[in-house]
Amino acid sequence: MPLTVLTGFAIAGAAMVIVAALGGSRIGARVGVLVAVVLLPLPALVAGVAIPTGFLALVIAASLARAMDFAFGRAPTGFAARLLYSFAFLAMVDTLLVSRRKRSFDRRSATKIIIALVVGGTALTLWSAPASVAFWIRYLMRSFLGGVVVLALAEIVTGVVGIVSGVVGVALPPVHDAPYRSRTVSEFWNRRWNPAAGRWLRESCFLPLAHRGVPFALVATFAASAALHAYLIVVADPWAALSWAGFFLAQPLLIVLERALRVRRWPHVAGQAWTMATLTLLVPLVFSPVLPLFHTSL
Repeated sequence: MPLTVLTGFAIAGAAMVIVAALGGSRIGARVGVLVAVVLLPLPALVAGVAIPTGFLALVIAASLARAMDFAFGRAPTGFAARLLYSFAFLAMVDTLLVSRRKRSFDRRSATKIIIALVVGGTALTLWSAPASVAFWIRYLMRSFLGGVVVLALAEIVTGVVGIVSGVVGVALPPVHDAPYRSRTVSEFWNRRWNPAAGRWLRESCFLPLAHRGVPFALVATFAASAALHAYLIVVADPWAALSWAGFFLAQPLLIVLERALRVRRWPHVAGQAWTMATLTLLVPLVFSPVLPLFHTSL
């Protein structure tokens, strides 16, 4: 008999607590990794719709990521601090980089949210505008507009975290660092898009494998990212999971190509155009499988 969604979340939450409790020692942390790995099939055992099941998979993935952190020696001192560090992964926040600051209302973040809402809302409004044009034109336009919406959402999330952290009186690294300003695909992933996850992939995958050569480590790191993203939706839609994985597996090829083209030496605007154009061409791999949920398509 399938488990209920509530039972699944209870098990995943308990696993997060266990991983945090075990993370105080190197041996315990390794046991925590085993606990998280054993729970990887849990979403497949839960009877639920796509979104709750996907979030359940995210909680388990967060447990595994933090268990690996603890095993590699990156662990806050104290059970409560480790537990907060683990759950903060769900909000793409690294609590080890938190510092105190004077409480204030972050007007810059508020402005960022307003601009992102306007830009994202405009993109959504324009989504239906090209319905009567040729398919390939509509396909490219909607791919671009979809990318704009994602970037707008990234700015909104970053702004909300900035406001909340300012009111609470803590300083946090940005959830996203203006990814639309990226001059290369490499900069987009290494520095601007979700730096917390980028740090984890770099320290857990890239650096341990770098001795085998940068190309190998680069491909392996994006393969790990592809596997993690596919895991989030594989239960709901295996074909969508393959499509998402394809998006991330294509990134090393773009990075190798842009290095051969020396994109980093191009003028700033040209580099930005390259980054946005190449990602726009691939972003349908992410959008196409999920758009039917919103009764639309590219």
